[in-house]
Amino acid sequence: MGLRTIADLRAVPRDGLARRFGEVVLGELDRALGTRPDPREAVVLPATFESRLELCARADTTEQLLHGASVLLARLVAWLSARHAFVRRFTLRMAHERRSRRDESGVTSTALDIALAEPSRDPVHLQVLLRERLASLQLPAPTLDLSLHADDIAQRAPPNTELFPTPAAEHEGLTRLIERLQARLGRDQIRRLVPLPDHRPERATTTCSADAQIRPARARGGAALATAPMLSLHAVRPVWLLQRPEPLREREHQGDREPLVDGQPLQLVSGPERIESGWWDGERIERDYFIAELPDGALVWVYCSRVPLGQAEPRWFLQGRFG
Repeated sequence: MGLRTIADLRAVPRDGLARRFGEVVLGELDRALGTRPDPREAVVLPATFESRLELCARADTTEQLLHGASVLLARLVAWLSARHAFVRRFTLRMAHERRSRRDESGVTSTALDIALAEPSRDPVHLQVLLRERLASLQLPAPTLDLSLHADDIAQRAPPNTELFPTPAAEHEGLTRLIERLQARLGRDQIRRLVPLPDHRPERATTTCSADAQIRPARARGGAALATAPMLSLHAVRPVWLLQRPEPLREREHQGDREPLVDGQPLQLVSGPERIESGWWDGERIERDYFIAELPDGALVWVYCSRVPLGQAEPRWFLQGRFG
């Protein structure tokens, strides 16, 4: 018909266009030119993310699985960005090849659940966590297709970029470190210290599963603060405590008995700090604690027991070492 531009199309009588091409062409032309309303339906994203990918070839190694999973992760990140959301947990499901057509007892699929300490939509971070989990996974059979599911998401504003390091950025680095360790070693294998209301140092803390969302208290002067809430905030404790106090050898020096650590004499630089506790459970202690310095400059935490002991038992004990 010799129509090469929209101007040529508009010059043709509308009745003729309608008879030859129908009213659809006229409607599209009018909406494109703005002479007819063009209402659009808003895109409504699904409440949960579900995507499946059939692999080109069966996957026998972690790298092959990770390559296919990266495609699904890219789709997940795009879905999260469109929803202005961050994921807390997602599941990668791997469908395996049957060893034979008659094999009905074999494992047909494996689900890998990834839980994050803090919501994220960083594709690099998500892929690192998935790589750590896949590295410790033994596939029962080759994988044919993958599917990714996510329904635990959080709505929040996107993070702001920072020019200089801030406590929030440091906490994010710690959070991602804990997440990687949990993905590699298992969630119950990464633990943290929790203070207990007991003055006895060996009973002042316990351990529980690490929660990356809890911000650690900052230490003063490079040393850990008191391990029990009842102790003074100015009391200094060593980073490393022995599981049990180690009795120390003693030697006579100028009429007094002084303790030895690894055969080296100590110089008491701070103390005493007296701790008397445990009378209610039958494990009472009466100790005078000192911070002592070794000849090489290392600091240790020792105490002198005030409980009457036999002649063959030492009075001085090593409780911990400063890192």
